[in-house]
Amino acid sequence: MVLQDRDKNILKRCYEHQFLTMKQVIERFFNTKTAREPYRRILELEKSGIVERVHAYPLGVGKVVRLTQTGAEVARSCFLHEDFDLPQTWRLNQANRTS
Repeated sequence: MVLQDRDKNILKRCYEHQFLTMKQVIERFFNTKTAREPYRRILELEKSGIVERVHAYPLGVGKVVRLTQTGAEVARSCFLHEDFDLPQTWRLNQANRTS
């Protein structure tokens, strides 16, 4: 899969913030009135093993997009020229994960 600049920016924001809601992805990274294109692109990233969509019951927002281990490595490699060594201490509760 060839990553677009937009994909890289999504990965960077997921890395910085631990996760993004689909609403955030749609509003921040896509210039579209429908959610079809953003969902399709996130699905492609998910099939490539870069992101995963997981339920975030404690947050009450449905599913959120977060990086897989592979996605975190890809994000770091895309932004090596920046100060990109951010701690990722907070994680979604693994008990709330569903496939």
